[in-house]
Amino acid sequence: MKFSTGIFDSMFGAKMTIQIKQENGIMKDVVVTKAWWENMKKGKEGVFKVVRRGSQTATAHILDPQKPGYTQETWTAGVHIKLEDMEKCSENGNLFVIDYYDKGIPQRKVVSRSDWIKAEAHFDKVVATAQNNLERLYEEGKGVPEDFAKARKWNEQAAVQGNAPAQYALGMLYFKAQGMPQDYVKARQWLEKAATQGHAQAQFQLGWLYDKGQGVAQDYKEAVRWYHLAAEQGAANARLKLGFMYANGLGASQDFKEAARWYQLEAKQGNAFAQFALGTMYGNGQGVPQDDTEQVRWYRLAAEQGEVRAKYNLGVMYSNGTGVPQDDLLAHMWFNLAAAQGDEAATFTRDRIAKKMTAAQITEAQKLAREWKPGADVGEKAKAQQILGQQLLGNIYYKRQDYANARQNWEKAATHGDAIAQAALGTLCYGGQGAPQDYAKAREWYEQAAAQGNADAQAKLGQIYANGLGVSQNYTQARDWSEKAAAQGNALAQHDLGLMYFIGAGIPQNFVQAHMWLILAAANLVTPAAQKSAADRRDETARCMTPAQVAEAQRLAREWKPKTERTP
Repeated sequence: MKFSTGIFDSMFGAKMTIQIKQENGIMKDVVVTKAWWENMKKGKEGVFKVVRRGSQTATAHILDPQKPGYTQETWTAGVHIKLEDMEKCSENGNLFVIDYYDKGIPQRKVVSRSDWIKAEAHFDKVVATAQNNLERLYEEGKGVPEDFAKARKWNEQAAVQGNAPAQYALGMLYFKAQGMPQDYVKARQWLEKAATQGHAQAQFQLGWLYDKGQGVAQDYKEAVRWYHLAAEQGAANARLKLGFMYANGLGASQDFKEAARWYQLEAKQGNAFAQFALGTMYGNGQGVPQDDTEQVRWYRLAAEQGEVRAKYNLGVMYSNGTGVPQDDLLAHMWFNLAAAQGDEAATFTRDRIAKKMTAAQITEAQKLAREWKPGADVGEKAKAQQILGQQLLGNIYYKRQDYANARQNWEKAATHGDAIAQAALGTLCYGGQGAPQDYAKAREWYEQAAAQGNADAQAKLGQIYANGLGVSQNYTQARDWSEKAAAQGNALAQHDLGLMYFIGAGIPQNFVQAHMWLILAAANLVTPAAQKSAADRRDETARCMTPAQVAEAQRLAREWKPKTERTP
């Protein structure tokens, strides 16, 4: 900070141009923030002038910002300096007397050479930063016309003073050929200056130059070194590059675990490319355990941010049933979304899948693609659609008495927790259809479905326990399951519960309750034979009852309403 008099200000957005006279007498423009200058006027920042004392008395000339025009004025207060201070200042020139403002009040202080050097460096840094900020205004055209020549001018002034952001910016001007011919060598020189000061983006860009052999001989090892320095400061682009370099063994031994580590850091921050790359690593089991479900999860996150490769790969996974239930409809949707972004392979694959789909399925897939938007919970919707499709397909095969294919489709749906498919599998095992009769296995499937409130499964469990099929006979268990199903309107359970009340099996004998449930069963059973059987038992109970009891049972039946059981 070797300058003195002659300050004037001109407003320039949030910056101010300050004109200073250097010791060589040449005027120089520097730029500082308006806030800095206001604080300087209030005495909160900056040293106005340094006066080296070599005699017993001296007049201190300071820059008084309180005066109009900021002209040089003589500070009359405290002009004479104490002799002991003069003696200190004269000793080998190691001490200085500085005149400054503290909260608007003029002050004088003796400081050491080291303190003065720190103050001088701080001021130079402020000026250099301001110059770099002005360069950015010209480079980005914010508040002023875009002017790369002026950006270069201000950058150079700040860069030569050692300002790392300015050195980085100047290097990027040479790199991008903005305001000057493209020059990778000069770009590298300035970027290296900033990088050695710890500027993360300069470190990344310098690594890129070594990576690509621009302005320097290609050196993957040196590229990895600079990428590491930038990545350790949190530079996202450097982390992605390290993931790529380790995955491909460039500049370092191939290390999928290390690649996955860098990708994971950025994937968790929401970077779409990192999410796609990490998904691929899960799919291949590279650096992480092979996991198709995780692969789908990361692909879906990337796809929601528009990563076209993730959309295409999701189409492949739904088409093959990898990590998700096989679903041509959803495969078509994902291929359609990728095709809309210009992916030719997706267009071809979508059209190939469409050949084995019905017109209705294609229409639905196209509708899903139109309605899809980032953040939509397509996975859950897809899962529900796929389970329903498997369940219905199982029903079709069952009606055709193709029990093997019915079982295969129901098992797919049942493993995803579909209660209807679980109950259907229980029925196959109960009846010995497509496989030997197995009451124990039937009970297992029925219990899974019954726990979700499936009335058919609950009714069947009632029969299993009432008749001791694969388990010890237990009327109490039979009654409990039959009551749950009957309350939901299951006619079979209503019939069985009526019989239990009639004979007092697992429950106190009650003809009114028996008659009521048999009235409901006779009205709700599907086949004529079942209806007749229930009606016969209903009439049998009536013969054991008084007219008043019959009337009460009929009233209860008329007022009865089914209750839907809440699943856990």
